[in-house]
Amino acid sequence: ATFPTNGIVLNSGLNVADGDITMASGHGINFAATSDAAAMAAELLDDYEEGTWTIGLVDTSANAITTDFNEGRYTKIGRQVYVNVWVRATSLGSASGNISGTGLPFTVSNANSAYAGNQCTYGTGLHLENTSNGFACMADKNATTLWFRHSDNDDGYNDQLTAAQISANGSWMFQFTYTTDS
Repeated sequence: ATFPTNGIVLNSGLNVADGDITMASGHGINFAATSDAAAMAAELLDDYEEGTWTIGLVDTSANAITTDFNEGRYTKIGRQVYVNVWVRATSLGSASGNISGTGLPFTVSNANSAYAGNQCTYGTGLHLENTSNGFACMADKNATTLWFRHSDNDDGYNDQLTAAQISANGSWMFQFTYTTDS
């Protein structure tokens, strides 16, 4: 079929009975007709993806912690990435010091406003002094790394999780949202 180069106007909507609508790279659904915010940067929804990702646990010297539950799931809508994972350590190996998570499915935006974090929803086998204050994960900007933080007192999430605070079967679940640059 041949279509005019200036597009097709459908007065009654579009119904695709079977099959997909495929957009060329860089194109998507344009919401320009609803421009509302003065500081708006874009109104083009040009990306959707869902899949799995594997989290790694390492110390500051890149010594790996062996895990058996380490597959997370993600959904990316535009520049927003939603991740959730359950990770369980099976062997600490030679890990010591602060622990970080590696392998986020997309690089976190480089903007200062892109730092992301959320409380972990479940944890067991962790040696924390005061779990009533919570346990959180935070993503670094311009990286695919996240940090696990907790509060041993009322000073906020200023304490990083260390290898000494994880037992050989320590596990935790978390989910959070972060922003990418693309």
